[in-house]
Amino acid sequence: MSVKVQNSKEPAYDAVLYIHHPQSLSYVKRTMITPSSDVHCRPHNETLLACELGNPFNQGTVEFYIKFSTLKDTSQETRLTFFLSANTTSKEVTPEDDVEINVSVVRVAQLDIRGATEPEQVWYGGKVVGAQAMTYLDEVGSEVKHKYQVFNNGPYTVPKLNVVVTWPFEVENNQRHGKYLLYITKHPVVGGDGECVMEKGQVNPLGLQNRKTQPAAIRARSRQKREVVISPEEVRLEGKTIKLVTMKCNKGSARCFQFRCVIRNLKKSATATVTITANLWNATLVEDYPTVDQVSIYSSAEIELDPALEIRQRTEDDYAEAETKAYPDASLYQAAEGVALWIIILAVCAGIILLLIVIFILYKLGFFKRKRPTEGYSPAPTSDKELNSS
Repeated sequence: MSVKVQNSKEPAYDAVLYIHHPQSLSYVKRTMITPSSDVHCRPHNETLLACELGNPFNQGTVEFYIKFSTLKDTSQETRLTFFLSANTTSKEVTPEDDVEINVSVVRVAQLDIRGATEPEQVWYGGKVVGAQAMTYLDEVGSEVKHKYQVFNNGPYTVPKLNVVVTWPFEVENNQRHGKYLLYITKHPVVGGDGECVMEKGQVNPLGLQNRKTQPAAIRARSRQKREVVISPEEVRLEGKTIKLVTMKCNKGSARCFQFRCVIRNLKKSATATVTITANLWNATLVEDYPTVDQVSIYSSAEIELDPALEIRQRTEDDYAEAETKAYPDASLYQAAEGVALWIIILAVCAGIILLLIVIFILYKLGFFKRKRPTEGYSPAPTSDKELNSS
């Protein structure tokens, strides 16, 4: 606060400036602007600051800064009010009324969110087990974790914020139900003061259990009909062309649901992490995408603030994604690359037909006719052959 006090008449004795301030603020220090003057300020009580202007306060002007700091949470305050009054034991010729100053509270908190996966890469392959034939979670596929970290760069403490997560739980197939994709197995958790609110059927809807013993022999598989809805695209990656399938909510290739995680009292320089644990649905990728090079599966999260909090911040860093990269197992890829049976049968039939055509042409050209000896000639006696050879 910048304060300027002027005495336009004779010297004023025991001149004091009183500043009434909100209880949420505390006095820090005063800094002189007028170098030739000296003002001494001291708290009189929790809400009153007394600044001695001089004894006497001679004719002229004194100017100085008063610095306050927040003593407690001001999240409920939208305006701070100050009252300033000057007093002296001398008689004031032209007394002035007290001054009221209203200061609007501007809350600034720069929040950003970042996404990460653990592990970044997983593999799929092996036998296909249908959902109805499953009992244990380890039959689903590899476990993955998507983590979203919210960081408060300050300076304001955010009393409450929401992280809205968009989760790819099925492959989009334009039908009522698609094949599972990332199957959430545990209730998402918030590292810090907060929790996630989930609807029924979003966490482990099949009620699969954790296996307590070693996996037994896998039962007969029950599989859905192959229905490749999302076609792979060829992209250049690290200098080579690969077949890539992208499962993404805003791309229309994945069917997603949303849930909210509440984070409370995120102070300056503090972080809070939302962790979602899921299993990659192995059967979906083995059946539909055995020959692609990579399947990328994305979730996303966005920061949501209550407008009533009136927090001012940039929104460029309020959105993040987490990517799981899935690769087909080498044995699966090689098996999928084997020649189909109908191709082998067709090739054999084509070879037989081609052979018959060649035989027919050779027959027409007389290739198979026997050459007989000319009439009038007969084989020479053996004795004559021996004389000629000697």
